[in-house]
Amino acid sequence: MAQLKSQPPSLKLFVSFFLTLSAINYLFLLAEIRIDTGMNIAKIAEGYRSLDLIEYIEHAFEYLAWFIFTFALALGVFLFSSYRESLKRFFCILVPLAIVSDMSSMWFVRYSDWFAAQMFISGFTLALCFFSLFWLIQYELWLKK
Repeated sequence: MAQLKSQPPSLKLFVSFFLTLSAINYLFLLAEIRIDTGMNIAKIAEGYRSLDLIEYIEHAFEYLAWFIFTFALALGVFLFSSYRESLKRFFCILVPLAIVSDMSSMWFVRYSDWFAAQMFISGFTLALCFFSLFWLIQYELWLKK
C-alpha cells in the first residue's frame, strides 16, 4: 500500500484541501454548539430534554450523517499513512465508540443529566480525535521526511 507522503503533489493537495475544509466545517459545528449550549452540561441537558420525538430523529439523522462523512474522510486517509498500525486501530475503535456514545446519550439525556455529561465528553473526544487526525495527516503529507 502506497504511503501518503509518497503520493503525487496533486493528490496531496486534494487530500489536504478537503481535510482543511472539513476542519473548518468542524469549527463551525463547534461554534454552533458553543452558541447553543455555552458548552455547559446543564444547558445541554435543558436543550435536549425539551426536544420532541421528531426533533430527536432529525437531530440524530443530521449529526450521524455529518459524523460519518467527516470521520470516514479523516480515518480513511489516515489508514494510508505510515503511522503504526496500533495508532490506526486506536482511532478506528475510539471514533465509532465516541460517535455511538454521543448519539445514544442524546436519547437518554431526558432521564438524567449524567447523559448530558456523557454527551459533552463524547463530543470533546470526537473533536480531539478529528483535530489529532487532521494534524497527523497534514504532518505526514507535508513535513515528514
